[in-house]
Parts: sequence; C-alpha cells; structure tokens
Amino acid sequence: MPSLTEPFLAVLLVLVSCASLLCDCLVIHVIRVAPRMRSTVNRLVQNMAGADVVMVLVILPKFINVIFNNGMWAVEYWIAKVCCILSNMVVTQAKFVSMTTLLAMATDRYFAVRRPLRYRVLSHIFIKCSLIGSWVYSLLSLYCIFGYDIISDGRGNQRCSVHPDRRTLKASFNFFTFWSNLFAMATLYFLTGYHLWTRKPPGEHDRRRVEAVVRSAVHVTKMSLAILAIFLCSWGGTVVSAIALLDNSQVMDREKTRVLVVSVYILIQSNGFFNFLVYLRYLKGFRSHVVRLLTIRRRIQVHPMSRAL
Repeated sequence: MPSLTEPFLAVLLVLVSCASLLCDCLVIHVIRVAPRMRSTVNRLVQNMAGADVVMVLVILPKFINVIFNNGMWAVEYWIAKVCCILSNMVVTQAKFVSMTTLLAMATDRYFAVRRPLRYRVLSHIFIKCSLIGSWVYSLLSLYCIFGYDIISDGRGNQRCSVHPDRRTLKASFNFFTFWSNLFAMATLYFLTGYHLWTRKPPGEHDRRRVEAVVRSAVHVTKMSLAILAIFLCSWGGTVVSAIALLDNSQVMDREKTRVLVVSVYILIQSNGFFNFLVYLRYLKGFRSHVVRLLTIRRRIQVHPMSRAL
C-alpha cells in the first residue's frame, strides 16, 4: 500500500464514521423526544439508526487497525479468538438488521398507500413483527461467524481471517440478502408510486385536489429513488467485498484487497449520514425538530414589576 494511502483512508474513515454517528444519534434522539415523531414507520427508522450506531462503534477501531497494522493484534490466541467472533458477530447482525429494516419500511409505505384503513388497525402489529423479523433474520448469518480462523505471524501478533471453506457460503448469503432486498424494495416502491400516480381524487376533480395528488406522488417517487440509490451505494459494497474475499490470492494481491475492503466499509459507514439527509428532506416534521434541537434560544423572562419601571 502506498505511504499516503494509509493516512488518507484512516482520516476518511474517521470523518465518515463521526458524521454518521452524529446523524444516527440525532435521529434516535429526535424520534424519542418529539411526540409527533413517534409514528410506526419512525420506529423502524429508529431501529435502523440504532443498528448503524452499533456498527460504526465496532467497525471504526477494527478497520483503523486493518489500515495501519494489517489487522494484527498483540494479544493472546484465545483473546483474539473471542474478539474476532464478537466483533464480526456484532457487525454482521447490525448490517443485516439495517438492510432488512429498509425493506420493512418499503413494505410499510406500500400497505399505508394501498390498504390505508386496514393499515391503521394492523400497523402496530406489523411494526413489531418487522422489528423481530429483522433481528431474527440477522441471526441466520451466525452460521459463518464461527468459520473465522486466527492467523499468527510468529511474533505474538494475531489476525482474524475467514476460513476458506466459509467464504463461499458467506458471499452467497451476502448476495442473496442484497439482491433480494433490492428487488423487493424496487418492486414495492414501484407499486406504491404507480398507485399514487394513477389514483383519482375523490369527488369532483377540482384543481387543488389534483395538484395535491400530484405533489404526493412526486414526493414519494423522489424519496423512493433516494432510498434505493443509498441502498445500492452503501450496501452494494458488501457484494464487492465478498467477491474480493472469495479468492484474493488470484484476483488481486493482499494489499489491494485490503484497500478495497476498507473502502467498501467506508461506504457502509456513510449509510447513516445519507439516510439522515433523506430524513431531512422527506420525513415529515423531522427537519423542524432537528432545527429546534440545534438552535440555542435564550429566553429572557422579565418580571412584571420591572416592566412598569
């Protein structure tokens, strides 16, 4: 790796991680303290932000070490084994929770548009099932967690590595999760947008109602395209990293593989920041609550008797 690549990747990783961490914490705090933001879909947003926070806190020190020390830790074998399993378990679970939560949000919006009356009755049940389902699905990835090996350099340094027999299985799971989620989200958002664009206003077709329907359709279409673009940009890197890890000895050398994997996880870390920008633009009431939270207002209370003077 060139000499300037290491500090550049490290600085970029730290900046992106800090920005995403701040944005995710703002999302969690605003939804928690603002009564109007405690809707069913915002609980999914809060769940995804929490998963991103956990992922950022684990990935940042791990990949800083990968950049500067090739992932080597000067610890005992059993400590390295435990840390390897725990860190990869947390990152893998948080990653798949974030991906499946985006699919749950697309499903929530679809039923809110297509079946509004039934959605109001069953929305709370759907949200609970979605939250549980996202974490249960992430548990399926634990089969490849115990396929990690500890590689020693003979000088007391240990490094975590995926067992060759598990690389294909892990890559296949990443492929299936990414492409199935992307296809399902694109289909749901397409059906939602199609219903909004072809919906006819009730009653007489006056100009105001038609304009309101068009504005709603444009809003949902833009939001859907933004979410799909972020999903493709942030989580598409998991497919690239899986391909690089399948056979890094023949496809590219170890240094290039390390740069590629770190670059991919920088994109993954940016997921929280990009989602925050989408919430500011399209999530109802979110921008005003963020402005109120970040704006310092000094209220000077004047005693009534002082006004008379």
